[in-house]
Amino acid sequence: MKTKLILATQLVGKTYASKNFKNVTDVDQLKQFSYLNKNTNYIDELLNVVNLNKYNVVFGWLNDDVVNELLKKNIEFSIILSKPNNETETILRSRAYKQKYTSFMANTVIKRNALNYYNYIKKPGIARIFIFDGNVEISDFLYSIGINLVSNSLKPLLE
Repeated sequence: MKTKLILATQLVGKTYASKNFKNVTDVDQLKQFSYLNKNTNYIDELLNVVNLNKYNVVFGWLNDDVVNELLKKNIEFSIILSKPNNETETILRSRAYKQKYTSFMANTVIKRNALNYYNYIKKPGIARIFIFDGNVEISDFLYSIGINLVSNSLKPLLE
């Protein structure tokens, strides 16, 4: 199995996918990793999880430092961007409020998503870039790129 590394910003469904599918994880949600642990290097932890080959998809945090380190190490990855428009903003805001974000936090994430979109869309050669434009579920997206998701429930997703 070749694990796909996908970087994405908040509110696109990384945590949802990692909670609902056995073969998907969000490195930021793993118990052994903590932003507060000064001895843990995010890139090393991210690559350790990818190299386990335990998951079909490993989600990581999209930011310039992570992208630049992965490029330096010649690591293949994809990026999910949220297209800044009214429909996408409404969906992201709704997801933010469901996760108990304050208005300030929701606005900050939506602005960061828009900045990421305009920053990375100009760099098409760095990674495979996917655009979420409107209400796209993360599971539909993963199916579209050939990932056969394994549900955490006993009931199969596809029959």
